[in-house]
Amino acid sequence: MGVFSTAREPVVVIAGISIPYYAAPLIVFALIFIAWSVAPGITYKGILIAGHLWPLWAPPLLAIITWDIWIKFRQAQWWEGQETTLFELKIPREIQKSPLAMEAVLSGMHRKAGESNFWDFRILGKFRPSYSLELVSFEGQIRFFVWGRKGMQNAIETSFYGQFPEIQIVEVDDYALRFPVDLNKYTVWGMQYALTKDDVYPIKTYIDYGLDRDPKEEFKVDPFANMLEYLGSVGKGQQVWLQLVMQVSTKDWRDEGEAEIKKIRKEARAESKEDEGPPAPLTEDQKRAIEAVDRNTGKFAYDVGIRGLYIAEEDKFVGAMIPGLIAIYKQFSSESLNGFKPKGGMIQYNDYPWESARMKNITRKKLLERYKRRGFFRAPDVDHTFVLSVEEIATIFRIPSKIVEVSSLARIQSSTGEPPSNLPT
Repeated sequence: MGVFSTAREPVVVIAGISIPYYAAPLIVFALIFIAWSVAPGITYKGILIAGHLWPLWAPPLLAIITWDIWIKFRQAQWWEGQETTLFELKIPREIQKSPLAMEAVLSGMHRKAGESNFWDFRILGKFRPSYSLELVSFEGQIRFFVWGRKGMQNAIETSFYGQFPEIQIVEVDDYALRFPVDLNKYTVWGMQYALTKDDVYPIKTYIDYGLDRDPKEEFKVDPFANMLEYLGSVGKGQQVWLQLVMQVSTKDWRDEGEAEIKKIRKEARAESKEDEGPPAPLTEDQKRAIEAVDRNTGKFAYDVGIRGLYIAEEDKFVGAMIPGLIAIYKQFSSESLNGFKPKGGMIQYNDYPWESARMKNITRKKLLERYKRRGFFRAPDVDHTFVLSVEEIATIFRIPSKIVEVSSLARIQSSTGEPPSNLPT
């Protein structure tokens, strides 16, 4: 089983600029080629000097590489000894709580244990807990799952039961591990999601929809219902898997928010063309942006990776389901603040002649394997991640209240109902 990575992105930082690791060698060779084209003699002498001075730069470089490999090895070794478990959330009919209750659940799960000191993190290979919140449709039957380390079972159960005592939390077999990776029988289409702006800017949350207030039920509008309706439309021989993998963020979240607010005020000053005097007047958009960033970065935050898969039997594949998967989070996007966009996976292919079936199958297998490992943060499963506040996560994954009426959403009568039946295969 692969481990996760502490890096938010596989990047190399050169002169303060983050460059994807796979692009760094190409950039170095390009710079050498340009230098050779402009001044071949000087470039040749520079290469010779670097070769003669290898005792000065080679040992530190090898030490850095060795240390990085050691950390990955120790993390992989430690992770192999960890048990993981998958819970299904059985949802009763009479849930009346606002999404604020789910925000409280996520705050209760916000734990940094594992990386508290150098010995634990660098020598023993421990790392902070990761969770996966999963919303899955088996042929239109919607299920809610939470995955995590066995050692975090108590944190998961107490956090959910503390806010939703009516639900059932049942340990189940892992549906993803039971799924066969046979691309001769199944068509798989999937991708990751990314934010449209810097992550200090919030998406359109449940507070923006007024779901934190308590109006009459018939006047509430819950955009989460749109997601469930899409999942409920999945047909025979088809499945949709949505996975949100998260771990406590170590980013300077509040500081970055304050820096962005200062940047907005500085832009307002530049627009006013006044270098001194009282604070420059802000436009309505700038006021909303400052208020939104301040509220967002004032809450607990998680590093988050999100991916979605559409899986169908070869003769049951419906291409029209793909645009719905791409736009499944669209109702949480805002023109002036933040939103979601597709990234990576199958979205990179445009059916050009040189995009072979073999290339696409490699991508499909990688998507499935990473989904099964719940991998985003550590090698070998480093994918694009970003930061979301507990308010934002509670908006896109939560226990739906009774105002969300979706026929394919299975609900139980009470928390003392019969044991759950086996998952669909």
